[in-house]
Amino acid sequence: MSIVRASGNREDHNLAFGRLFTQSDGTGPWLHPLRLEEWRSLCLTHLWSSILVESGLGPQIFGYGKGRVRSSVEEFRSDVARAKEFVDALHRNGIRVWGYLAGTYFWADPEKRDFFLNFYDRHWDEYRDTLGLAPKPSDPMSWAQVGPDGKPFFMHYQYGDVFMPHLAVSAYSPEWREYDRAVLRFLIKELHIDGIEVDEVYVGHAPAANPLGTFSFDRRTLERFRSYLKESFSAAELGRKFGVRNLDQVDPSDPMALAEQLSANPQLRFVWNEFQARTIADFLSEIRDYAHSLKDGFQVATNNYAGNGNIYFQFQRLGINPEVTIEATDYLRSEMIHRTFPRLLDGRKQSNSPLFKYLRSVAGDKPVVIINNRGSIDPSDLPNVYRAMVAEATANGVALAVEYGADQFLSEYFAFLRQHQDLLVGSRPVGRVAVLCSMRQAYADRYTLALTVSRILSDNHVLHSIILDRDLKPDTLSGYAVLILPHVPLMMDREIWRVTEFVGSGGRLVIVGRTASLKEFGIPREKPGFAEILGAEWPATITEVKYHKGRAIYIPCNGLPYFQVDPSLDPSTTFPGLVDAVAKAVRGASRDPLDGYLKGPSTVEYSLMRLPDGRLVVHLVNYRIAGGKLTPADNLEVKVAIGDSMLRKVVLLSPDTSGERMLEAAMEERNGRNYVLFTVPTIRIHALVVIECCRA
Repeated sequence: MSIVRASGNREDHNLAFGRLFTQSDGTGPWLHPLRLEEWRSLCLTHLWSSILVESGLGPQIFGYGKGRVRSSVEEFRSDVARAKEFVDALHRNGIRVWGYLAGTYFWADPEKRDFFLNFYDRHWDEYRDTLGLAPKPSDPMSWAQVGPDGKPFFMHYQYGDVFMPHLAVSAYSPEWREYDRAVLRFLIKELHIDGIEVDEVYVGHAPAANPLGTFSFDRRTLERFRSYLKESFSAAELGRKFGVRNLDQVDPSDPMALAEQLSANPQLRFVWNEFQARTIADFLSEIRDYAHSLKDGFQVATNNYAGNGNIYFQFQRLGINPEVTIEATDYLRSEMIHRTFPRLLDGRKQSNSPLFKYLRSVAGDKPVVIINNRGSIDPSDLPNVYRAMVAEATANGVALAVEYGADQFLSEYFAFLRQHQDLLVGSRPVGRVAVLCSMRQAYADRYTLALTVSRILSDNHVLHSIILDRDLKPDTLSGYAVLILPHVPLMMDREIWRVTEFVGSGGRLVIVGRTASLKEFGIPREKPGFAEILGAEWPATITEVKYHKGRAIYIPCNGLPYFQVDPSLDPSTTFPGLVDAVAKAVRGASRDPLDGYLKGPSTVEYSLMRLPDGRLVVHLVNYRIAGGKLTPADNLEVKVAIGDSMLRKVVLLSPDTSGERMLEAAMEERNGRNYVLFTVPTIRIHALVVIECCRA
């Protein structure tokens, strides 16, 4: 372990086997945070930034620092003592500290036997007592995942101009699991950290490395997969559903043949994909349970990497299903490294709000933290883009951890969030329109258009929520007026029945594309799943039908582009046929305002949150940032449903201006519901409008 000094008077701390995270709020070098136990549906950690790693040598390399050779055990112990003093000082100031744990990888060049392999070869026994390591195990190369050629598999990552050999470790290596436990035990017992991020847990290989798809050639993993089949299905079910007459057909000793078998058997591949997601969650559960046994209140998260914003693409590459990993972790963290930053690009809005809505729904009551690396962007736009990043996250109930140095642009925003946290903590999205986002589709190598449809709704100022497969049940669906199934190829029979009942009871259903064309495990249906509503043949044009008390609208959407399309892009460039059709289908011929409406440009996004005390908070976010210029949005007319309540007052707040302003408001009744109408004179980037009501 080393503590190294960077430029200026800032100290960066490399814990050698990981990074030390703190929460900071922009008021000093080690800045005061909100404690994690205060997080609720919105965790106020836009203030949370990682202390950068200066060593460049990566996680779990004991005793290295930038520009240094390996330290002695005595030097290492001295560094540990200093780091412990640092962490304890943070604790005394109310700051909780997070560490970093490599999930299933380490860095090493097998030919040079450097980094982790050098530690194993020459220093394991030397550090064993200090770190609480087990007796020296088998060579780490035997812990590795292997590729199609049977050799240890390396994922090469570029850090600056240097490529580092990134060895993927088997999730079922007992030696690696024991080593991870030792690292975690050391971090908790010796450094007193409060939480850990377990990064990059791999089961299979990305298609770039394996043309057969995401698959593991690791025999330990394949043996566990065969056990998973035996535990999950009877012999009769294996034969009937997957054509597996004998489990000897699933042979871990011949990985290539098994990979080809999965490629040729979509139903069996569905189970493999499900197994991958479950394996990652089980790996994380073991770490979480062990950490909780060592320290009460300890927090564990993993990186539900959002990549280019397309959750299905990320499953194909990494096998991560955030709806499964959240069950094994204490909060949801997602890293975003792509071009989407809230602004105008070539005149078109770039928005992350659909992804944020999805992650917020996945997390439930648990916090969501987004790490968004800036990447390449016009420097003149940086200050306003950083502010818009925080605004966009706040408006969708998630927290944004901005990169180190961004705080110089965000002091007013951080101060505003601290001052008005009562308007954020515990808030829940309001919207009687639900969009189904089904990650189960990824198991069948399919996908939905949920995030694209969410973007269309946001552009048309339709308040909505994203729901998951688990929400397709009567008590949840009854809270919505409109349900959108945005090209959901695979649906279970029971889900179709529940949606049909929703429509029959008076709900409005919008079906995009050939939804429910597949059933369990991706098996094709003989006729459309919603044939009872739509008929036995798919309509060729947009079709609206009445079904008992409700209505259903079918919108054809065939010839879909490859699913790597970035859902944050302007839908008019990717799905032009859906842009008008979806918005019209949702509101209907009467243009029902539902929970509210914004009369303003699509470059302003509108969301509505309800606080535990009943107050409503409107969030307005302006994306008109381009070429070093911010164009304010003026005269925004807002309508918000307040049920049968009566209005008390409407207050405008913004981190871009000081103080608060009372707004004049009017009342309107429509379809038995009261609406509040008011005009926001101007906003720069972010505005909140607080609506207080009383009983009639």
